[in-house]
Amino acid sequence: MTASSSNPFVLPGLGQTGDMANNPLFASMEMMRKAFAGLAGPAGMGAGVGIAPSMNPEELERKIAELKSVENWLKLNLSMLSSTIQGMEVQLATIVTLKSFVAAATPAAQEATATASSEVPAAAQAWWNMLTQQFSQVAAATAASMGSVKETATTDKKATATKKATKRPARKTST
Repeated sequence: MTASSSNPFVLPGLGQTGDMANNPLFASMEMMRKAFAGLAGPAGMGAGVGIAPSMNPEELERKIAELKSVENWLKLNLSMLSSTIQGMEVQLATIVTLKSFVAAATPAAQEATATASSEVPAAAQAWWNMLTQQFSQVAAATAASMGSVKETATTDKKATATKKATKRPARKTST
């Protein structure tokens, strides 16, 4: 299971051929194998890590950079895994909450539907009765006021005629 790429940090599924391109798990394992294979050699961090560390600063910087790359890759995978788990937990909580809402609302909705179907005709009849009563009151008040308007008009005509008869003639001024 070796890939033709010399870069040990090729992303799984990208840049590999054969089995590596089809299976991201194999590609990840191959990437880790390549990264640690360089550390296991005589110049690497094999058996002599505690006894004779490498004294070449460039070699140490290269190894540190490779290990930081592996660390970042592992952190990325961990964060993606954590995000996936958190998303599934939120999805589960949402489904449980919706099921509890449906379970709690179903009996109340059935009762409300039964009650509402019997209350609708009663409410409509009450509205119609109130409207009829208000119309009757307005009609009665209008009829009563029409009688008093006729009396007022007759009284006003008599008062106007009396005022005209009692008016004084206007004075003439001399020129």
